[in-house]
Amino acid sequence: MPTELRVVRPTGERISLRIFWHSDPPCPKGYHNAMRFLRVGPHAYVRNADGFEHIAPPDERPEDFPDPAAWPTACGDCGAPVQPGHFLAHGSMDVPFYQVFQKTVYEDPPRELQPGDIFPAPWMNPSSGGFGIVLPDGSMWFNGEATNCPHGRPGGDHACWTVTGDPPKLTIRASIDTGKWHGYVTDGVASP
Repeated sequence: MPTELRVVRPTGERISLRIFWHSDPPCPKGYHNAMRFLRVGPHAYVRNADGFEHIAPPDERPEDFPDPAAWPTACGDCGAPVQPGHFLAHGSMDVPFYQVFQKTVYEDPPRELQPGDIFPAPWMNPSSGGFGIVLPDGSMWFNGEATNCPHGRPGGDHACWTVTGDPPKLTIRASIDTGKWHGYVTDGVASP
């Protein structure tokens, strides 16, 4: 099914308290994930020492929420109850890991990314103003060097994608193959 592309802009960061862990029985999604929404905060990029931009972390830390009632109590995917854990349980997914989690939201009203969205991703390819596309199956493609690109190898030619046009009317060659979705983007439409 062809999917028309559209440009979306980040408008904020959805801030939640999150607990994730592995256990028996396992969650059908692979690991348990419990979330409790706090607020939508401002969206901001910060530049690291290497010059790459990334999303600014939230101001809060798990320790800022000592009351157990503030935290989620069950996995949002399977309903498994959260087991007692530690705020700083690094190194073991068997012990619940607590974090202040953020996820970028786009447009107004705020929403998560959807198939067909073109979104800024300056951390992926800062020299070309990095961007990503949510493909029809929900997987993501980012402009940049292809995994099969021999760039930098003696005698190698670039096998990277060529992107032409202005968003959202992009044409990308060669085909995009994520392992789950394979197709083309032509004049702003992603098609298998």
